[in-house]
Amino acid sequence: MPRRKPSPDAPPADASAPAPAPPPTSSAPVPARVGIGGWNFEDWRDNFYPAGLPHARELAWASRRLTAIEVNATYYSSQKPATFAKWRDEAPEGFVFSLKASRFATNRRVLAEAGESVERFVRSGIAELGPKLGPIVWQFATTKAFDPADFGAFLALLPGAVDGVPLRHAMDVRHPSFLDPAYLALARRHRVATVFTDSDEYPSLADRTADFVYARLMRTRDLAAAAAAGSPAIAQNPPDGRWHGGIAIGGSAASGNTDARAFSLTGDATRVTDQDKINLYGLVNYADSRNAGTRTRSAELLRTGGRYDLNLSPRHFVFGGGEGETNRPGGIESRLALNVGTGWRAITGTEHQWDVFTGIGYTDAEFTDGSTRNGAELLFGQESAHKLGESSSFKQRLVFYPGSSETGNRATFDASLVTAITGGWTMNTGLAVRHASKVAAGLAKTDTLLTFGFGYKY
Repeated sequence: MPRRKPSPDAPPADASAPAPAPPPTSSAPVPARVGIGGWNFEDWRDNFYPAGLPHARELAWASRRLTAIEVNATYYSSQKPATFAKWRDEAPEGFVFSLKASRFATNRRVLAEAGESVERFVRSGIAELGPKLGPIVWQFATTKAFDPADFGAFLALLPGAVDGVPLRHAMDVRHPSFLDPAYLALARRHRVATVFTDSDEYPSLADRTADFVYARLMRTRDLAAAAAAGSPAIAQNPPDGRWHGGIAIGGSAASGNTDARAFSLTGDATRVTDQDKINLYGLVNYADSRNAGTRTRSAELLRTGGRYDLNLSPRHFVFGGGEGETNRPGGIESRLALNVGTGWRAITGTEHQWDVFTGIGYTDAEFTDGSTRNGAELLFGQESAHKLGESSSFKQRLVFYPGSSETGNRATFDASLVTAITGGWTMNTGLAVRHASKVAAGLAKTDTLLTFGFGYKY
């Protein structure tokens, strides 16, 4: 990633604009604080945190061995004033909390329209921290390019104090277009710091734009420990524009009176940005058995699909998706379903997320007896993701399709439990249920598939 050499005297791009105020200089000693991002880390227990230390006491312990902590939870969801007050009381004098500002303020196409979100965050109770309130970090998406007019309008929205508590602001910009003297001039004019990011993935700006420096050192990790430890569980993938997902394999074999074998393969991939989300998934399940010389195919399922979500606001989104399936032992020669709709993120956070959605769709199904079903259908659904612990996560999705007299009603339910073992390896349990009110003669209306296996998460 490109880097800029320090250029404290870079001129503003617009010569007619007021000259940017240079960072204040002083011969007085400047305190340097060293901190971490968060304080609840399972791998730190019984080493950094003493054995037997209650989890509720981890902040008190960490804050007496460091001088600052960056709070990431405030980026994903609002905290209550009582929570900020509790943190303040648990930390010693002289300690500070830097807070990541709400993503609802920074993850938008027009930053100049963020006034309401900025005000909501600033008025959420952060003043309860009092003198222990450190810089507020405004983190922008990797896809957010520098627009001088729009970014300048955003900086003008940032208040200098709230309820008598001074506020300091730091811009965590992550697009190469910010490597621009015009940005530096703008930041100096508004006296906001620019986060220096020591990373190959994001631009590194070593220029001082305020009277303090905020550095994020992102290379400091124990590679050996990271390889041995399980991947931490999260309720939702980060909006970093990268593909995240996993693949899981399960199977069984038997011999003797009955020869049987079964195989399942599941996979998913998700890419999330601040503007949209793409989710792809697939499932293969095969099983047969032989008894008294007769071989019977008991499962032959292939299902694949995907969905695209476009964010209209931090909570409101529209979507379009589709799913294809073949399941001959289940009587389905082929089924194709397409749908579009709108949804609402009722709960967002690092540990829990819950979406509700509705829309319309079209289904075209052909059954093994030669009959067909096709037509329009409504859909109503909900899905959620939950962090159960430091290494386990649970996801579920329920959709109901009240169809026409031709297609009948349908319902689908999918759930998965993933537990990290070591590195990216996981233990996986999955449940898939499909119900249709109209099926071919002689077939059950409900199919249930339960899978167990091991996988790899990336």
